Amino acid sequence: WRKPGYKEIQEKMTARQAGLLIRILEDKPVKTSWQIDLPARAFLGIGQDDFNRALARQLQAIGFGWDVNAQDIRGRA
Repeated sequence: WRKPGYKEIQEKMTARQAGLLIRILEDKPVKTSWQIDLPARAFLGIGQDDFNRALARQLQAIGFGWDVNAQDIRGRA
């Protein structure tokens, strides 16, 4: 009995077969879901208050929240 080399394994097995063999040999359960944590990023280098004002202006420009006046956006968003 001899240990096969990487090249021989790649020639004889598909990636799926190799993954199955590794899971069987390591006796680990299959992952069905996982969590990816992304760090918070500033939107185009502006602060949260500036972003809220810009968002409110854009929403008003497309008619969403048509009953909001421009003077209300400046003071609080």
